[in-house]
Amino acid sequence: MSAIEVKNLVKKFHGQTVLHGIDLEVKPGEVVAIIGPSGSGKTTLLRSINLLEQPEAGTITVGDITIDTARSLSQQKSLIRQFASARRGLSSRTLICFRIVRCWKTLLKGR
Repeated sequence: MSAIEVKNLVKKFHGQTVLHGIDLEVKPGEVVAIIGPSGSGKTTLLRSINLLEQPEAGTITVGDITIDTARSLSQQKSLIRQFASARRGLSSRTLICFRIVRCWKTLLKGR
């Protein structure tokens, strides 16, 4: 079972597709780094996984809760509440990881 699984995630801004059918699987205990140049969609991917942005297509699974973006998010309110609750447990660890990444970026810029 995956801790986080994303299948065929598509996100558009003003008609421009910025995430093109992204697939991602993170197993429990696994550490994943999303790297790429500025503007490559890293933040959009994370915001979409957290439902801070509404993707146009794809499924997002956290634990045993699956959100299918083909259905309107308003139809999936109870699932989204469960999803938010499941995600809260990840937030402190996620923030720590982001701090580490920022620290490395700062250190690497100094070289």
